[in-house]
Amino acid sequence: MPLFTGNISYSTFLREYWRQKPCLFRDACSDSLAKLGHCTSTEQLLGLASQDSVESRLISSPAYDLRLGPFQLDTIPPGSLLMIQGLELHFDEINQLLIDDFSFLPRWKIEDVMASMGHTGTSCGAHFDHYDVFLLQVSGKKEWRLDDGQHSDQDLDHLAQVRLLEHFSATLIENVGPGDILYIPPGVGHWGIALDTSVTLSIGVRNPTLPELVSHIADRVMDTTDLTKTLDDCLQGPDGGITSGDIENLRHKLADNLLNPTLIADWYGSYLTEPREPELIPAGREMSTEEVILLLSTSQSIFCTLPTRLAFHENADEKKRMITIFINGEAIKCDLRVKPWMTTLCNLRRLQSADIPRDDDSIRLVKYLFSVGAINIVNDEQTP
Repeated sequence: MPLFTGNISYSTFLREYWRQKPCLFRDACSDSLAKLGHCTSTEQLLGLASQDSVESRLISSPAYDLRLGPFQLDTIPPGSLLMIQGLELHFDEINQLLIDDFSFLPRWKIEDVMASMGHTGTSCGAHFDHYDVFLLQVSGKKEWRLDDGQHSDQDLDHLAQVRLLEHFSATLIENVGPGDILYIPPGVGHWGIALDTSVTLSIGVRNPTLPELVSHIADRVMDTTDLTKTLDDCLQGPDGGITSGDIENLRHKLADNLLNPTLIADWYGSYLTEPREPELIPAGREMSTEEVILLLSTSQSIFCTLPTRLAFHENADEKKRMITIFINGEAIKCDLRVKPWMTTLCNLRRLQSADIPRDDDSIRLVKYLFSVGAINIVNDEQTP
């Protein structure tokens, strides 16, 4: 964890900064900058911004006018900030950055990696996010103005085209350069202004709001629950009105249906691993059991395809010894024996085929991963 090899330890960060206040890591990512030069170049970012499948925006100062991509641009217009979502879906270098420098974040917690590119003075205005963000300065310099936080959506200028704070008063100013990383927790107002031609990567940590979760789990309940089952089975006298007992009975029955631990575990894992751009997942390949067994006896490397999202949940019942693997929004239940190699695949996105045991559940899981385009094979001398 390179961020925590300097003056701030991981335990100090969790105790004093995480979800509390901003934290600046000076020169924390310098070793990775050379590898990022190609994928964060003007040519590459403008090329991404021209694609229909890529979410891109232009925010133009001083009025913070918003235009949505795709764009056909030879250069970034003066006074405009180009923002491109989902770089980890397109570049191996971004995937490696997350492995090398942000391994302290569970991969399933990372929402995406966004690039912001603009010339001197460009900005997207003072705003706040509902999620944690790590801002890596790749090139150029930027001034960040921050406040004391505790913002909610009520603080936004609802007439603006973008999420602008109606009132913003900076209590801290930090100037950052290449290799610096600025952590900003949810609710803290921040305003970044490019001091020269600048590229910033924003690593966002998924932090869904209650309305998002309620909406999503409601869909799962509708899909998995007997919709003919009724919950109110009380009968009281006509003069009693709705009693406290009625409310308590209904509350318990709603909790039994909506807060079922198995339902929540299966839903949440599927929710967190839903692919951002499912159309980017490559076509799968069907493999026979014999082909998989042969593969697992070789020294080939297996790697996750870039858009793939993985997570797992271990069953709390030790007698069943089961684990649920979540793959791009789908769930597959396996014996707990698959956990060691799946942990490696989730964290490092790559492992040696020989490190996968040839038990029935591992073979079945490998076949499934190949069939849905979640993994592929690369020789050790190649780069995926």
